[in-house]
Order: sequence, then structure tokens, then C-alpha cells
Amino acid sequence: MKHDDDGKRPLVLFVDDERPVLDSLRRALKSEPYELVTTQSPDMALAWIDEGRVSLIVADQMMPSMSGVDLLREVRARSPGTTCALLTAWPDTAAILERRRGGVERLLTKPWRSEELKATVRQLVARHS
Repeated sequence: MKHDDDGKRPLVLFVDDERPVLDSLRRALKSEPYELVTTQSPDMALAWIDEGRVSLIVADQMMPSMSGVDLLREVRARSPGTTCALLTAWPDTAAILERRRGGVERLLTKPWRSEELKATVRQLVARHS
């Protein structure tokens, strides 16, 4: 997990089991006006949620220990005010249906275009504020 904690900016948390994806996200979002935290561990993500500072969580759908939808359902139960988004390489009908059932506010796809990703994350963070 990597984070820069200044306690003032909104906190955005990305959860993905693939380190190269997290590295790419950090590069794409490095100059954005929020604190960025990344982790490969759904359990670590829930620990961050329990601290109460996460404005937005973006979870990969296909992780070995827990699906993104299941993680986001747990986030909703623990922190109803946290904005939730799902990241997936497979934006098929099943993922869209699961998204609706899990209270996921946005579906982000892999691969992403950096400018679109930045704009979407900014919108989701603004919605939380």
C-alpha cells in the first residue's frame, strides 16, 4: 500500500490484485487534487474504510480473495457515505446487473484513457464532498 497522508485532501482508494495496474493508476493520477491510496488487499481497504476518511473507493471486480462487488457491498455497510465504483476489464451485462445490486455508482473499464479516468474520478470525488 502506498499513501501520502496530509489529512486535508479527499482520499481516493484503489483496490486491485495486480500491482502493475496499481502502478499504472498511480502514474495516471499522480497530479490530481486528492490523496491517492492503493492496495492489493480487500482487507486492507476495509481497514482504511473503518478509519472513516475514504471519499471514493474503486475496486477491481476480479480479485482472488473477494470480488469487487462483494467488497463494495461491505464498504456500503460500513461507510454509507463513501462513493463506490467498480473497475473491470469485462463490462458485460452480468457486471452491470451486479453493479446495480451492490450500490456501485460508476463502472470504470480497463483499459482506461487517462484523461477520462481523471475526469471521472474528479466527478465522483466532487459528488462525495
